[in-house]
Amino acid sequence: MRRRLRDRKRERQRRLLDLGALVYELHRQGKRAPELLQQKAAALTLIDNEVRELEAQLAGELPAPPPQEEPLDEVTEEGDAVEPEESEPDEAEPDEAEADPEPSEEHA
Repeated sequence: MRRRLRDRKRERQRRLLDLGALVYELHRQGKRAPELLQQKAAALTLIDNEVRELEAQLAGELPAPPPQEEPLDEVTEEGDAVEPEESEPDEAEPDEAEADPEPSEEHA
């Protein structure tokens, strides 16, 4: 089991470096490949979950349930991450249609 853990950690590290190199290379070339990145990240997640499970088993603990996957942020064409939209509007920001325009002092 320790050998498997060691092998999976090496594989996780290799894939993590590969993913980082791919992200940088895509950035350098000005290209986007979200499907490829998601596929590689999903494969890395599987290995990471296995490593965590093996570590827990070796420590004599019950394995923790895998973390809930959050929806991935969308990426705009400029490469900026966009937060997923919330189902309820933020109450701190008034709707533009409801906001009263401030009176201008130039008309005095």
